[in-house]
Amino acid sequence: QWDLVAGHKTGSGPQWALPLGFEMYSLAYNKSVFADLGLTPPKTMEELKALLPKLKEFNGPGSYALAIRGSRNWATIHPGYMTTYASYGAQDFVVEGDKLVSKVNSPEAVAMTDEWVQMIKDGGAPSWSSYTWYQAGADLGAGKAAMLYDADCNGYFQNVEGASQEAGDIAWIPAPLPEGKSDIYSNMWTWAIAMNSSSKNKDAAWLFMQYFTSKEYTQWASVNAKVVDPARKSVFESAEFQAVLDKAEGFAATFDAQIANTGIQFTPQPHFFETTTEWAATLQDIVGGKYKSTQEAMDALKEKMDEIVSDVEVG
Repeated sequence: QWDLVAGHKTGSGPQWALPLGFEMYSLAYNKSVFADLGLTPPKTMEELKALLPKLKEFNGPGSYALAIRGSRNWATIHPGYMTTYASYGAQDFVVEGDKLVSKVNSPEAVAMTDEWVQMIKDGGAPSWSSYTWYQAGADLGAGKAAMLYDADCNGYFQNVEGASQEAGDIAWIPAPLPEGKSDIYSNMWTWAIAMNSSSKNKDAAWLFMQYFTSKEYTQWASVNAKVVDPARKSVFESAEFQAVLDKAEGFAATFDAQIANTGIQFTPQPHFFETTTEWAATLQDIVGGKYKSTQEAMDALKEKMDEIVSDVEVG
């Protein structure tokens, strides 16, 4: 739901599509590796950072602690980074007068980004800057990464019997909390289906939409295929689907712990892909040493983002 007004949060206004499924962002880890090394899964960002050196080359040369996305693309920002960013209390934009104003250089945003950059340096993949969903998830499944901070379903797909080398050894915990915080604000990605108003086959399209979002189909697809997370609460809570999730240690408990505050943490605006790709580029540049400080980098990013959205009318 959204009222189509730039700067207004999602959750109010007309519903524009029927939901099919969604993902939230949490920490998946290799439970056998943790058990063998006598390590405890982290509950906070401080605990996560302390684990990174202990997991360096845990499985020989090339293995590393934490898989996260890093490519020069908007998709690097929206999973774990944005979840941690929002949990810090940071915002991407606020409405001031009739303008959207970037807040990526706020104290909270800079502190979070500085911590994230250090985490990449201490425990990320050697080729982090090329990593997308696929490389990050595959490394967890191959026993190359000990942890994955990404979509809950990314690790889930690696854990299905026969899907990867480490299938059955993957478990989930909630996203690590910043120090002094008690609430996780996971970002959300959602899949949905809508009808073009110019369609000449509206009856057929509507029947198609109803079928693939129905309780019956969603139940079948969740239990027998790989629909996770299903959009229907009744399906998620069904005994049949819970039995499927029992094979994924901690998945359902993590979902329950995070779902209340899970939502789209970005401020809706028409230049999302451009501003967020600039954000990812800046993150790469900080890791690469282009800037003297994270503050300098985020100040420069704020100016770029303000310029990009300068034509956006809000309110």
